[in-house]
Amino acid sequence: MLQEIQDQFVLFLGSLNARHVSPLTIQYYEAYIRRFIDHSNLQDLSELSSMRIMEDAYNSLVSKLSQKSGAQLKPETKRKYIKTMSRFCDWLVRRETILKNPFKLIEQPKVKAKKKPCLKTEEIHQIYCTTNKRWSGYLRERNEMMVSFILATGLRRAEVATLRVDNIEFRPIGAIVHVIWWKWDKDREVFISDQFAQALKVWIKQMSVYSEYLFPSYRGGPIGIRGISLVFQQISRRTNMHIHAHLLRHTYASTLVQKWVSLETVRNNMGHSNLKTTSLYISHDAEIHIDEMRKVERRFWTYLLA
Repeated sequence: MLQEIQDQFVLFLGSLNARHVSPLTIQYYEAYIRRFIDHSNLQDLSELSSMRIMEDAYNSLVSKLSQKSGAQLKPETKRKYIKTMSRFCDWLVRRETILKNPFKLIEQPKVKAKKKPCLKTEEIHQIYCTTNKRWSGYLRERNEMMVSFILATGLRRAEVATLRVDNIEFRPIGAIVHVIWWKWDKDREVFISDQFAQALKVWIKQMSVYSEYLFPSYRGGPIGIRGISLVFQQISRRTNMHIHAHLLRHTYASTLVQKWVSLETVRNNMGHSNLKTTSLYISHDAEIHIDEMRKVERRFWTYLLA
């Protein structure tokens, strides 16, 4: 890799780390971008702005990898090369290192959209029962609140991992979560219902005396992405289900859609850049009954406020 490009590449990966992007995501970006640039054999940094050079390099790489595997490269893999290089070039454009991002004009192969899975009411019951039995004291309260918080806001695991108490703005009715997502460098606001806001107030009051983070570790620092993953891994083992934070996020979005909340509002709350992503929740045949969900919520809030 050309030294000039290598230097910018290292800075780009460093910027991801500074935004608390998970190590696995950084490795993903590093692998795809490095493979693309090494194959391109660029002679100058400015060539990253050239539509002709980048499109030729992309087609050449796809052809080479297809020949090597003996099969056509999957559309998903092609999209990953375009996506990661586009993110890198966007970053270079913002720094005024290159003039434009040619990957925005490269046609992405179509991938069949998959419906988003979500939790059923009885599965949510199981999760709460598991957290109640698996942990005690502070850890039980934190993990139950964290599960409830993701179900109530739809935030990503990485967004929850380092969320601070001062990211929550309480209002006369309900509250607002101020979220910044590293991919877009853009703030968004997610509304919290008044009922959940009251429970959240109680939680913050009892733990904010020793930490500035909404979901701190035992030592007072942020729980982190790995900490959240470990919590859901243990829940998965106890319930014999594959439970992860993103599944709760899907459940939140599906619930909003079933309540006839506009797609634009759901998109904003979820932090999607594309409405097509949000539309995957429309036709989901989720077996979530809103009345039953409210009963589950009431039980938990009553427990917290007792």
